[in-house]
This record gives sequence, C-alpha cells and structure tokens, in this order.
Amino acid sequence: MSLQSKLQDIVIAEKDSYFLWIPVLFGIGIITYFKIPFEPDIKISILLSALLLVGVFIYRKTTYLLWLLIISLIISCGFLSANLRTVLVKAPVMKKETGIRKIKGTIESISSRTTGKRFVLTEPEIEGLTKENLPKKVRVNINKNDSGAAIGDRIAILANLLPLPRPVIPGGYDFPRHAYYQQIGAIGYSVSDVKIIYSPENISFSASLENLRKSIKENIIKSSDSKNGNIAVALLVGEKGGIDRKTLEDIRVSGIAHILAISGMHLSLVAAIFFFSGRFIFALSKKLALNHNIKKWAAFVAIIGSFIYLLISGSPISAQRAFIMTSLILIAIVIDRLATPMRSVAIAALIILIFTPESILTPSFQMSFAAVFALISLYEMAKPFFKYYSEFGIFKKMFIYLFGVIFSSAVAGIATAPFAMYHFNNFAPYGIVTNLIVVPLTSLFVMPFGVLTLLLMPFGLEQIGLIPMIFGIDIIVKTASYISSLPQPVGAIGQIADITIAMLTIGGVIFLFLKTKIRYVGILVMISGIFFSLDSKIPNIIIGEDAKLIAVKTSPDNLAFSSKVHERYSREQWQKRYAIENPITFAQTEGDIIKCDSTRCHYKYENTLASFIKHPIAFEEDCENADIIINLTYIKKSCKNKKLIINKQDIRKQGTNVIQYGDGTFKVHNVSSLNKGRAWQNN
Repeated sequence: MSLQSKLQDIVIAEKDSYFLWIPVLFGIGIITYFKIPFEPDIKISILLSALLLVGVFIYRKTTYLLWLLIISLIISCGFLSANLRTVLVKAPVMKKETGIRKIKGTIESISSRTTGKRFVLTEPEIEGLTKENLPKKVRVNINKNDSGAAIGDRIAILANLLPLPRPVIPGGYDFPRHAYYQQIGAIGYSVSDVKIIYSPENISFSASLENLRKSIKENIIKSSDSKNGNIAVALLVGEKGGIDRKTLEDIRVSGIAHILAISGMHLSLVAAIFFFSGRFIFALSKKLALNHNIKKWAAFVAIIGSFIYLLISGSPISAQRAFIMTSLILIAIVIDRLATPMRSVAIAALIILIFTPESILTPSFQMSFAAVFALISLYEMAKPFFKYYSEFGIFKKMFIYLFGVIFSSAVAGIATAPFAMYHFNNFAPYGIVTNLIVVPLTSLFVMPFGVLTLLLMPFGLEQIGLIPMIFGIDIIVKTASYISSLPQPVGAIGQIADITIAMLTIGGVIFLFLKTKIRYVGILVMISGIFFSLDSKIPNIIIGEDAKLIAVKTSPDNLAFSSKVHERYSREQWQKRYAIENPITFAQTEGDIIKCDSTRCHYKYENTLASFIKHPIAFEEDCENADIIINLTYIKKSCKNKKLIINKQDIRKQGTNVIQYGDGTFKVHNVSSLNKGRAWQNN
C-alpha cells in the first residue's frame, strides 16, 4: 500500500474528530494575532478571510487544496475575531496621574479586598478633564467608608487615578491588555468617604444580578461564625477578595487553588444535583412517573438550575464552558439524542473564543479545557476497565469509585500542570495527594450543602446548609495548612518557554483528539517540547520601571537586589520568573562583585564592569572605566565610545530593562519594545 493510500485511510478513519479541530485552528489564529509585534489593519483581516472563503468555493472539488484552504480560513477567522474584538472595545486610557480630584461615576461592580472594597465605575466624570479624554471605566480601591453604596448607584469620591501599570518584566503579565478588553482606562484609590448622589429606581438586569450576588455574599458572611465563610462565598458567588492572605497562600501552595474558582466541577455538580433531585421529586408522584418522561423534565430543571448558578457565580470562563457542555448533554436527553462529550466541549470552546477571543490567553481557559478534554478522552480509553469492575459487589464498586477519584485527579493534575507552571512559574509536589482528599470532600459534601444553602436562603434558613458546608471547608483549610507546612511544599521552576507550552499543547491535542495509531505522534511532539524546557536564563542586570529596584546576577542561579523594601511586587515577580529561591541584597554579596559608595555602585561580572551612577560627580570617571553606564540621576548624560548607556529618562519611558551580556555582546530588552504598536499600549 502506498503512502498516499495510508494517509487517505487515516483521514477517513479520523473523520469523527474533524470537528474537534475547528476550535484548535480558530485558537491558533487568535494566538497569532496576539503574538505579532504590530497592530494589524482590520480591513486586511476581513479581506484575507473573504479571499480564503472565495477560494474554498472555487476549489471545492480539489481535495487537497480545498483542505488547505479550509484550514487557512478557520485560522484566518480566529485572527479576524481577535482583531474585530480589539476594534470594538477600544476606549480611551489615562496617560498621566491625575492627583487627588473629585470623581463621579456609576458603580458597575463591587468586589471585596482584605482592606476594603474595589469599585468599577462607568460613565466617569473627572474634575479637570474633558469628556473626550475620559476613560469609559475606572477601577478604584475604596479605602474609606463606602456608605453602603450598591451596584447602579451614582457616587462621588475624592480619588487619585493612575495610568494602567505596565508589565514588571518583559514578557510578564500584561495588565493593560487585560484591562483593555474590560474597557478599564485607569486605576486608583480613594481618599474620602463615598457620597451617594442618587440610587436609580429602575436598574438594569446586570446591576440587579450583581446586587443579588452581593446580598448572597453578605448573608453568608453574616450567618457564618467562621472566617472560612469567605471561602463559602468564593465557592458560591465567585468572590475571593475576602479570604485572608495566609489561607489563600496555604491553598495555593498545597495545589488546590482550583477549588476556589467557579470551575466546571462546581457547575457540573450543581447540574447533577438539580437533575437527580428533580428526577427524585418527580418520581414521588406515581402518576407523573408512569405517564411522563420525567428524565426529560429533570433535564430541564438541571439546565435552569445550572444557568441560575452560572449567573450567581459571576460567569467565569470555566463555568461558561461547563454550562454550555452540560446544557448540550441535557438537551440531547430532551430530544432523545446521544450526546458526544468531546464535541460538546469543542462547541463550548468555539463559542467562548468567538465572543471573547482574549480569553484564550488566560490560565482559566487553558487549564479548564485541558482538564476536561483529557478526562473525557482518557476515560474513553479506560472505560472497559471501569465497566468490568463496576459489575461486581459493593466493595469492588467502592474500590472503583476510589480509583476513579485518583484517576480523575491524576489526569486533571497532569493535564493542567504545564499551564499552571507556565503562568505561575512553580509547581506543587503534594498537589495530587491534597486533591485526593479535597476533591471528593468538595464534590460529595461541601458543594451539595452549598446548593442547599442557596435554595434555603430566600426563606431565611440558609444556616441549615451553611453550617455543614463550613464544617467541610474547615477540613479543607486545615488540610491545606498542614500540606503547606511540609518541607518544600512548592517548587520554583522559572519561566517555561513559549515554544515548550505550544508543543505540549499541540502534542496533547493530537494524542487526545485522534483515534488511530497516529495519535502517538502527539507523545513525540510533547517530549520534543520538553527539551526546549525553560526560558528563564538569569539576565545580568534588571532595572525596574522607576529605577528604584535593581537586580544583578551574582551566580548562575541567583540575583542580588538593591533593596528589600522598594517595589515588593516587582521583586517577587522577578524571583518567580527566574526561579530565585534565596535572593540576597547588594550588601550581602561576597567578594568584589558589587562595590557601592554614596555616588555609585560598581558591578563586575564575567569581565564586564557596570556602573550605577547615583550622583553626576561620578559620571566623568566612570565614562572612562565602565563598560555599561546606568545613569540613575535626573541629568541625561552621554559617553563617547561607550558600549552601552541607559539614562533614567529612558528607563521611565521604556519600562523595566533587562540586560544580558557575554562574549562582548549586549542584548537589551524592555517592556515597551515588546508591546510597541499594539492597541492596548497606544490607544
């Protein structure tokens, strides 16, 4: 048999998986849009998609060319989707700090913080600014009395507004991009109590929903004597801001942070509770059970119940995915069709990507879909095993349930681990063990009582469900606290290279989506991706955006920082990105690597001398002797025949600078150079 014939046989054998590749190709188009270093013209994106569509029509009878055109068209549509979304949400942003000014706005959302609340205000009025220069929305931390302000209220405060903070390291978390798609043009903090100008008589559905969520949160906190009531709020309403820092850190370090997100597990559990409870209630009536298909009625109840929970939870991406997938399965029950789980998940992914293409960049999207695709695909492989042992006695059924919990926890953990490590630069070695305790407890105890809490709340009887729910949460928190106290509860790994996560993803998709032996090519792709490994080679010098924090390489695996006080967030992010577990200060360095006086610091490493000039008096001498000049004064200077000089004004304009040198060459990267020209940086 020829190679062409073998390929044709494989293509035919894999026809059931064709649809699964649509969201994958669509997603490749979206990622391409976000990775290119310039902002494409929307007209060109539309023209390209239109030409490919015409090509598909013209060459519809030419097999190989048709397939190539269809693949290109889907990728192009993904690119166009992201480009169009960027154009549609464009809104002004603040360029400079306002200083303390009177600000008016309508509250769109309220979230809790450990030290107060956070308001997102729409239709802002900012003293001294014209309407043309106003952001569409601003986010303000409320540090004073909020006066009981609710969603939809028009308020006035004194506040200082700031431009959106840039990434603290080139390639780091891009908050301006995140804020751009939420149309937030400034952030700030209040210095006065909130004054309510008026409360509207008729508020929108979204405002009513937010107020309902706020009411549920307040009822839970009021009815709970435990500080872990805030975790119940996170599980039921999706609001994590009230959880104390230590508890949050213990949960993160122990590898169970996913339980705090309203995930597919939570929504699927809610749907299952409504389905089986509804079916049980309907079955209590002999007349209904004998004369009607109560299974279909229960499916309707589950769809409605899970949709209400989706709204109450704040509709995060993972819950949207689960709702779409669950609804498709329940609709299949109603219309007497056999649901295809993998296709349902693919439809869910495609719908989310069409309407919010930027979500593909979030850990929530990536980890949610990685886990569910892996669970469904690998369960299909293990199905004969589960089916065989489930036909035996009660003890073997209990064993098979326990094995199923271990199996699902392990699969979900392995599937999501690369994305967790990519985004958070660490891993939790005890995570699988912790999940074996926490996931069954959450599934079988905490969440059922959580649903009961919501159902009884309108009657003032929420404590019936809340008390046992809090009891289960207390066990989870104590487990997390114990695990986090063990030796090495979290391991720093540095930044995984983009090519690595891309190859792991593509390899995983090939292995999970295909059914023939060619699927094992996916394993080879994943193994190849691991060889690219980390992208965390420690640079020689890092200079923070305002030059208050500097880090220098003192050994192949460590950095010394100029301060342990300034720019704590930046310092923590640099440590995570480069897997620095035991950082030191300039004063703690050994030998002659760093020498400082009142006018300068000299840093010598790999036969290269860098001078951090703090006073202009040191400039002339160091121009002669140093290879690199970092001018930290406000007086802009230049040196003749100098390999590299960076002035403080350049740093403030460019953002964090990263310098790498060796073999007589210097490489300088900064935040602005990586994002220059994109809509979220220049609108």
